Amino acid sequence: MRVDRLTDLRRRLLLDRIFTDLPASLSQIHESLKSPQVHAIEIYDRGTSGLEGPFRAFEEAPRGKPNNFNSFVFDIGSTSDSQVSGGTYGFGKTATFQVSKSHCVVYWSRCLNQSGEPEHRLIASALHDPYAEQGVRFTGAHWWGTIVGGDVEPLRGDEAEAIGRAIFQSDFGVDETGTSILILDPEISLEQQRGSGLEERVPVRTVAHAEELVRQIADAMAFSAWPKTTSTDGVSTPMNIELHHGTKTHEVATAIRSGYSRWASALARVRAAQGQQSSESIESTPPGVIREKIETIRLRPNASLRGSGDPIFGGRTDNVVGHLYLVASVRSAETSVFEVPRNRLCLMRSLAELVVRYDEVGSFDDDAVQWHAVFKPTPECDRHFSASEPSTHDSWTPRAAEEEVSTYVVSRALHQVRSKTRAFLTEGKTVGRSGERSVRKVAMALRSFVPTVLAISDDQASSQPGSRSSVRRRGRHTAVTDLEVISSQRLPDGQGQELVVRPVGIQGESRIMGQISLFARSQDGRMELNNSEAGVIWKQNGVIEGHGRECLLDVETDVHIEIRTHVATAVEVVLRGEAV
Repeated sequence: MRVDRLTDLRRRLLLDRIFTDLPASLSQIHESLKSPQVHAIEIYDRGTSGLEGPFRAFEEAPRGKPNNFNSFVFDIGSTSDSQVSGGTYGFGKTATFQVSKSHCVVYWSRCLNQSGEPEHRLIASALHDPYAEQGVRFTGAHWWGTIVGGDVEPLRGDEAEAIGRAIFQSDFGVDETGTSILILDPEISLEQQRGSGLEERVPVRTVAHAEELVRQIADAMAFSAWPKTTSTDGVSTPMNIELHHGTKTHEVATAIRSGYSRWASALARVRAAQGQQSSESIESTPPGVIREKIETIRLRPNASLRGSGDPIFGGRTDNVVGHLYLVASVRSAETSVFEVPRNRLCLMRSLAELVVRYDEVGSFDDDAVQWHAVFKPTPECDRHFSASEPSTHDSWTPRAAEEEVSTYVVSRALHQVRSKTRAFLTEGKTVGRSGERSVRKVAMALRSFVPTVLAISDDQASSQPGSRSSVRRRGRHTAVTDLEVISSQRLPDGQGQELVVRPVGIQGESRIMGQISLFARSQDGRMELNNSEAGVIWKQNGVIEGHGRECLLDVETDVHIEIRTHVATAVEVVLRGEAV
């Protein structure tokens, strides 16, 4: 995707070669293209089949043959019967018009024609409100191409290729097929007044507005399309996502993979349960995982539904309609350029893997513990969930489905999914609290180790996870020193961590006293671990300098701190340094 200001040449081409003979009702197109600051969004895909199939609105595609051009360009608002695509009602096609102040777009596609030869196709379209003129009703849809027999057809061949290359910035390779869409004069929503909650739509005319548009696009990509950046084999991803603003490239895919890594891990496990990803390509359990569970959603329809003649489970004999993965983890101090959802149930379509919505089901009492859940229907049952979506594709409404069997499948599946999610959230609260060490009993049953270096001072009663790489302690009679964290890695057996720190003397000290405290974290609280529950070994220059919670260290020489728990445990680490 690309956001850029239209050059004078591109604006003239659009006015002189594409949007000709504009009626008064479409004067906004002319006004937009006359502005020297007008911007455009260019959306493109490559490696797809492009807008193939018949290109005349009245022409029907042979059964079983593609109808991509007519469906995408002419059949605005029509229903799709594809079992693989995410779209159903054509809402996505009209959304591009809504973004444009002038409600117009240009399509340029390279596909294989009926003879199997590559062909360029170019057409423009505008979508406005229906209107009547001289007693005749019009839909408000307009197209610009070439007129053949009174009907609009796309420009094709060399002419389409030449104009496409002049207007668009992303060209096609020698054997490349795909589609590009140019959205003219995009608008963004801005808050009218800080804190007012009221928004206004303004056209992008400045660099600042263009940067805000790019930010909003990146947020939307991350929020709804993060599954497209999640590898299915440990190497490739379902989609390569690019975002450009002028000459600047935003590494949005890398940022999404980093910020949404918890969600990606959950999706990979759902894919594996559905046979769509091998277990070998799934990374080991991420650090900080406290508890995880995969739930298979099965239904037991009554005799009347089973005898309806509709294959409820799409040929499956195990009555499985989907899979739910749930995970609880320690909330780390990781930062992301996105506001990543947490404590949410993510519902998504099956093979298309498009996010439908995030459900709020509940949260743990301790804000330091978070959870993520992903539910995905099986490919065989995805049609039921597709049938229950509104035109906006942002929810599953069982009663919206036309067939009784789809209403049943979606209703009962969602009931199970939400019920199992609530049960997962309450499982951690069933541990007894009568003993002094009840929190420890929970913590010692945790699944992995997460070091979190915290900044503390003498007068702090407790600490919260932070991201500082150096830790200082100040006392009334204590000189200030640093323990600078260099790196950390898990021990091979998973039951501990090795930290590499560097003691730094602030006031010329040659030696300092290194100190460490370890805390177990769970949904039920925070408990300091003693020496019998977690051991610490201090090494400097390859020599063991000490065991336990403190050790005398030389400054400016790296120290290897091996923290070993007797059970794989989620641990919070607090480091201190004191001058001696």
